[in-house]
Amino acid sequence: MNYSDLFFIMFVTSSTMFGIVFGSFLNVVIYRIPASKTIVKGHSMCMTCGHTLGVLDLVPILSWLFLGGKCRYCKAPIASRYCKIECFTGLCFLLTALNHREITELLLQGSNKFLVPQFAMYCTFLLMICCVISVMMIFYDTRKAYLQFPLIILISRALVVLIYGIYVGNITLALYSIAIFIIMSVAFIAIPYIVIRLVKANYSKVDFLFDFAMGTALTFVSQYAYVNKFEKIYTFIPLLTFYTIVRLLTKDKKYEKYMGILCASIIVLLLASSIILMYIY
Repeated sequence: MNYSDLFFIMFVTSSTMFGIVFGSFLNVVIYRIPASKTIVKGHSMCMTCGHTLGVLDLVPILSWLFLGGKCRYCKAPIASRYCKIECFTGLCFLLTALNHREITELLLQGSNKFLVPQFAMYCTFLLMICCVISVMMIFYDTRKAYLQFPLIILISRALVVLIYGIYVGNITLALYSIAIFIIMSVAFIAIPYIVIRLVKANYSKVDFLFDFAMGTALTFVSQYAYVNKFEKIYTFIPLLTFYTIVRLLTKDKKYEKYMGILCASIIVLLLASSIILMYIY
């Protein structure tokens, strides 16, 4: 094993651990935003007895396992979903890191010109993943959706593309990429809306915000996960078609709450398949 491989393993391992820790924070986001509570302050507590949790109670995954899925103080069961979300976030961060080996190679080469935009894109992808996980679980729990999540994806994507354009000296290409991203994201709102309205089904503000969030995320993936492997149109059109059909079939049904989970699963599958393609080609 050479130095480059060892450095890459360290990068992937640290990214995965960071993802697990961040998954713990997302559990807070998923609970507090629908409850109109702040996510920047306030101690975590047991949902049953209200006891403030200590440091040893909040170690991601391990605390839940060692405590047997129960509160240390009142012995009430703690839902396994908290551990599952931490594991899922860690998995997403792991796959994202595996898709960004060029970051470690650029760092070892000392190529600052491309290192900054590549690392910015990597961080933006992780931010998008966090937004998707938050949206999918909030929608699953409450059938609610919030504007801040798609806006975070949209604005961060635009900013990082501009950064890339500045570094490579091609602002025109960056603006073109942003425009295409916006058009593709709008399609994820417009097409499902038109199809759903054609069958005279209800389409609310929550539907709009949900489609906006998942549309920006799936567009992001279709543009970026297959870089140098497929033209983005080959992933975008099947994704949009599949999304529209499933949205129509699940609209106002009990299965609709799983739409966010389905979209997040698609993103994971695309990330995993892009890794496989990386080694094939």
